[in-house]
Amino acid sequence: MGKTKPKSSKKSKKEKKEKKSKKDKKAKKLKKLMQKRKGSSEESDQSEEEFIQKVLAKKKEAKKEVEKEVSEQEKDRESASEQECSSEEEKVEIKECEFLKEPEVVPEPVSKVEKKTHTLSIVIPASIIDNAQSFELKTYLVCQIARAAVIYCVDEIIIVESRGRYSSSLAKSNPTEFFVRNLEYLETPPYLRKALFPVCPELKFSGLMNPLNTPHHFKPDEWSQFREGVVINRPSKKGNGSWVSTGLKKDTQVDLLIEEGTRVTVKFHETDFTKKKHYEGTVVSTEEASQELDKYWGYTVRVAENINQCFSDSPYEGGYDCLLGTSDKGEFVEDADFSQFQGVKHALLFFGGLEGIEGLIEHDESVNLQPEEAGKLFHKYLNTCPNQGTWTIRTEEAILISLCKICPILNKY
Repeated sequence: MGKTKPKSSKKSKKEKKEKKSKKDKKAKKLKKLMQKRKGSSEESDQSEEEFIQKVLAKKKEAKKEVEKEVSEQEKDRESASEQECSSEEEKVEIKECEFLKEPEVVPEPVSKVEKKTHTLSIVIPASIIDNAQSFELKTYLVCQIARAAVIYCVDEIIIVESRGRYSSSLAKSNPTEFFVRNLEYLETPPYLRKALFPVCPELKFSGLMNPLNTPHHFKPDEWSQFREGVVINRPSKKGNGSWVSTGLKKDTQVDLLIEEGTRVTVKFHETDFTKKKHYEGTVVSTEEASQELDKYWGYTVRVAENINQCFSDSPYEGGYDCLLGTSDKGEFVEDADFSQFQGVKHALLFFGGLEGIEGLIEHDESVNLQPEEAGKLFHKYLNTCPNQGTWTIRTEEAILISLCKICPILNKY
């Protein structure tokens, strides 16, 4: 019998042929893909090279522009420096020409502000202290009035004892004593306060008060030909006078025998801080110190028991030749004629306090006038704040307003 071939061998040949054909197709596809990729890579390389060349070209152009700008700036600087040199040479020539000319006489500037040539006193009722509700407020009220007085160079503050009433909030202290003690404390130079003012209830809140910083409040290292001082207990030879502490490191010997604890104004013989063991000087008046230094030298405080004493007990020879009262019932200060005060020497400005001057007259037996006749006490009865927007103006406010308006007017005469 003849042998027959198995069917499995025929299938394997066909499968092999199919596999080969599939492999060939895949190989052809791969070749095509590789060719495409090579072409795209070549194109991308070309585009990158073109981009780099463009960037380099732009950088070169930018460098050229910057170099042009720098060169132009240098040229401008050189031209400017040449112009400056030429202008300086011209200035030198002009100065030389001016030097050869005769000097012109330049007139001195004339000050439009008139200086005060008269004394100024203000009258304040002690009763305004009762309007403050606490010791602290009372103390600060006195400070406000003192500050207003020194701002406008007031020479004398007169405190009127109105109706002799004592304030319950002040306990054992009289409002007049409280007012006077704090006014004097503020006016005294700081280096003398410890010697002149012992501890007392009236000065309990003195630290709340703002300093006056007036010209006669010198510092320990500040030299002046005049200084305020206090007589101290230091032995001296007979006929050699007294010793005075003026706030300096060394004491001063004066030519007069004066009671210890007295405040005095000293004029030094020296012209600066010397190497002597002590200074020497003479006792002078505050007016002399103020006139020679041409500086404001503080105020004095005086107490008047009634309205008449305000005028009659004047410390100035001949009394006051200009009496001014302030009230909302007076003449407008802008409309008043002050020509009668030509050459005024001693002016007095009266403030009425809580009840006004009319209220003071009503309770003062020394004045034989009706309250509505208050204007007869003065040469001028003035309203210094017309058209006011409040029913009442406090005394510390009225003092500032009135001094601000009246002082420039009086300084003209």
